[in-house]
This record gives sequence, structure tokens and C-alpha cells, in this order.
Amino acid sequence: HCAYGCLYCFADNLESHRATALAAVGQTPLASVETLFSGGGGKRMGILQKALKFDRRNANGYPCAVQLGALCEPCDNIERNQGWLLGLIDLAVKYRQPVRMSTKGKLLQLKDYKERLAQAPELFWVAFSLITPDDGLLEQIDLKAPNATERLRTMASLSKQGVTTSLRFRPMLPGISDATPKHPKAYKELIERAAQAGCKAVSLEAAFTPGNAGQDVKKRWAALGALTGIDYVGLYSSFGPNQACNRPSYEWTEAIMHAVVEEAHKCGLVVGVSDPVWKQLGDTGCCCGILPDHPVFGN
Repeated sequence: HCAYGCLYCFADNLESHRATALAAVGQTPLASVETLFSGGGGKRMGILQKALKFDRRNANGYPCAVQLGALCEPCDNIERNQGWLLGLIDLAVKYRQPVRMSTKGKLLQLKDYKERLAQAPELFWVAFSLITPDDGLLEQIDLKAPNATERLRTMASLSKQGVTTSLRFRPMLPGISDATPKHPKAYKELIERAAQAGCKAVSLEAAFTPGNAGQDVKKRWAALGALTGIDYVGLYSSFGPNQACNRPSYEWTEAIMHAVVEEAHKCGLVVGVSDPVWKQLGDTGCCCGILPDHPVFGN
């Protein structure tokens, strides 16, 4: 579980999640991970391996990549205390297993993590979740997480080492991602700084609000509204009937989506779009911005 407390997180009962995480003695045993990566473990593990398409290799012989941090943070202080990721990196190197991580952390610029990644940097892809270059504003939104400058510094450190890095520019939020009082072209500045840090791709999605939010989530969106002066829940509810998630219409996001894609292309970045309304703007069918011919992560 994530140890941060980002205001726009949709998870109810975040405090109980955090308490569970802090009380945990460990994650999936690394011995089980090794069995998975090695192709062993009998019929039951074989079913999982088949589901993960480990039997399919790309043109260069690499198996299907695995993802860390899709819905939680793999590089927080829990990891720093337990060191599970260090062992996972060693196993990935041993079995030539591509691993992609999504993070808001700066843990990977520490010496022991960098040394592990340096064993085979081509096997790793680190995507940094970042929705604004405004450090002051971000510190009030992504509570307890490193600010934009720290994340971009970590991105640059890994890029220099040969690890592929990308920007997860999602969820893009009005008054935060498009422009802030201190950063009138926030989206442009963020993409330019990411490109300067060696970023290779950007993944986009306009924010949506949950249709059936609990009290904790409502408080978080209210806190976001207080920071920006925008009633997000009211605004998004105006787009149509309450559903599982309230997404804006394409007319409402057209200008910002095209502007971000144009800026990304100016900076030489591959564009991946996870927003279902704007999938056609992506350079590839992969929402992460991975090109089919990427030597390790492709296909």
C-alpha cells in the first residue's frame, strides 16, 4: 500500500491502509518471485506464468514485462525499511526479466538502489507520476511525497545511468496541471523539464472524479478545491449522469490534450494516452508510451 496521502487518491479508509502497510512484515516472498521468473513451480505457477504471457518473448528474447506501482508506491519509506525491491532487482537481473515501475519517490537515486540497477539498466523502466511543476502546490497535494524538483532530479539521475524513464502526467487537473499562479504554462514547463531530465515518453489522462465517493474521498476533493478555488466534484458532476467515474467530454479537454501532445512531440517524447476519450492521440496502442519496437519492453 502507498504510504503517501495524495489528496486526489480514490482509496477510501486510507489511514487503515497505511496502518496495514506499516504493520506488514514483508511483501510476496522473493522465493515465490524467483519461482515465477524462472519458469518453475508446477501447474499452479504455470497458470500464472501463462496469464502473464511469460511464454511469449519479443524479437530480442525478453519475456513479458512486469509492473510495480500501478496502484501503490514501491519506493517509499516502507521499502527503505524492508529492502524488498533490492532483492527483486537482483532477481530481475538474474533472469533477464524486464520490470517497469511507477513512482512518486526519490528512493532510486540512493547508492544501493542505483548500484543494483546499474547491473543491467536496460531491464528497467521507471515512470514518474507528476501532475505539476509547482513545488509549493504539489507539497500540499501529494502529501509526504517528494516535490516535483526532487522527482525530476531522480529521473535525471536514472536516465544518466541508462535506465529508461518516462513521465506519468496523470491525472491532469484544471488549475494544477494546465496553469498555476506561479507557473502560467505549467504543462509546458513540466514536459520540458522532464525531457531535459532524459525522459523518453509521456503518458496522459485527464482527471475524473469517482461517481460513488465515500466521505474520505469527498474530503480530499474538497481540500483540492480549497487549494485551487475549483469545485471539482460539482464541475465533473455537471458533465452528465453519475456513473462509476465522471469523465469530462472531449469538447472540454480538447485544448489541453492537444497542447500537451504537441509539446511532448516538440520535445521528442513518445506519447501514450490512457484517457479513453483521447486514445487516438497516442503514438502507440500502449498507454504507457512504449513503442512496439523497443528492444526490451516492445511488443
